[in-house]
Amino acid sequence: MRRIRIGAFVFLAFFGITALMAGMPKNARARSCAAIIYEHRNYGGRSQCLQVGSYNVNDLTLGNDSLSSVKVGKGRTVYLFEHKNFSGRKGALRKDASYIGDSWNDIVSSIIVE
Repeated sequence: MRRIRIGAFVFLAFFGITALMAGMPKNARARSCAAIIYEHRNYGGRSQCLQVGSYNVNDLTLGNDSLSSVKVGKGRTVYLFEHKNFSGRKGALRKDASYIGDSWNDIVSSIIVE
């Protein structure tokens, strides 16, 4: 009888946790990111959570010239730079971009998040 109770508890606990997680965002850590950058359009491929700060080419785990979409945290601004060391053309995003556009796709080498 005791094994049945323990088994039932584990079963209910598992499904209870699963049900709670179903209501959470796909990426729960997204709430703690000032911005999230993505390798592909529509928030696909590899991603990187960014906090407020500066990210030069070597800090971008997606790699150089690989950025295609960005989720921007509420009240944040993401500055994109064409070249390393925050040089070249500069663009600003203040809201999510499922595609950053042909003029920025796969050319970003440094980023500042404010």
